[in-house]
Amino acid sequence: ILNIGQFTDIALDINNRSGENGVSYENTIKTLYIDNIKYNNVLIGNQSLHYKYLGDFGRVTANEGNKINGKLVYDIVKSGEIDLTEPKMYANASNPIVLEYVNANLKTNEIISDTNAEVVYDGSLLKSTNIPLDKMKCTLSFTIHIINYYNQEYRATAYIDIPIINTINNTTIYDGRLEKVLENTNLIRFFRIK
Repeated sequence: ILNIGQFTDIALDINNRSGENGVSYENTIKTLYIDNIKYNNVLIGNQSLHYKYLGDFGRVTANEGNKINGKLVYDIVKSGEIDLTEPKMYANASNPIVLEYVNANLKTNEIISDTNAEVVYDGSLLKSTNIPLDKMKCTLSFTIHIINYYNQEYRATAYIDIPIINTINNTTIYDGRLEKVLENTNLIRFFRIK
């Protein structure tokens, strides 16, 4: 008997243009936090967003200790080694924001017919439950706040369609791994609000 869920890992790079303009008080992070988390258009399951260690990217963790309850505040580190198992960000934004979207309990107490086979988390369990893809569809949104060393505040709202279908190669999350890379740097734009 299993509870069936879905997860998606998200990595966001912040381009502070330090490669073009050098590092300054204006493009160095003093404070970084995420809030205003919303799950839009999803019809089933229990949605949550978690901080994720980059070394676990692509693996199901759904660590309850990393679940974001309202607000995720990053510790900002100027230089040196940092422990990325906790939410930390280099002041020059050289490491990504890494998050895990979890949609738990899409189906609960699902009985697996072949009890001798090893359970493989490759999409086949999800497919065997006959949950329609459109019921798992979700647009995740959250606000990223950055304050620099001049105490100027910048804000961006991220809207991320959780991928369930890859129209390029006609695969779905039922096939297991589904990867979507968004390289358009204008998808999430920061605006100065203070």
